[in-house]
Amino acid sequence: MANLVSRAGKKFIRTARRVQKRLSPRGHILMYHSIGDSEMDPWSMQVNPPHFEEHLEVIKRIARPVSIAQLASMQKEGRVEPNSVAITFDDGYVNNYTVAKPLLEKHELHAMVYAVPGFVRTGKPFWWDQLQAVLLKPGKLPGELKLTVSGKDKYWNLGEAVDYSYEQAREDHHQHPWSA
Repeated sequence: MANLVSRAGKKFIRTARRVQKRLSPRGHILMYHSIGDSEMDPWSMQVNPPHFEEHLEVIKRIARPVSIAQLASMQKEGRVEPNSVAITFDDGYVNNYTVAKPLLEKHELHAMVYAVPGFVRTGKPFWWDQLQAVLLKPGKLPGELKLTVSGKDKYWNLGEAVDYSYEQAREDHHQHPWSA
């Protein structure tokens, strides 16, 4: 009987440790893409500079800001401090350097920027930004669309070129594809 209780106790302790590990703080990663004031942001992936600065102030006030390397190290050791927050930027837009970096420095915070090597110092826009510029900005829509996707040129014949008004662009910009 004592052996049965001992085994049950050990099993309970192992289960409790697994539950504790799963419920223990793991830290948070705040992922940004772009910091700027562009009117054209159909996917709402851009944060304007004043709001980004507010985010940084809140992070400093209520969280424990850490670098992504610190967070990874704490995770590896199994000792992530509560409210640990790391900041990252995907895609490596130039405004990560020109706008976000000075604000991060002002608030003495770190961030990891994931850049796309094929675009660094080329001045080439991402294909989704090219598509947005062609199809969502007012002006004359082209008869043919050419984009470079994954290093390959893609062509689409769009038919006769038409004018796209500011009003149409604004209406389309605020319309979601899933709303009917």
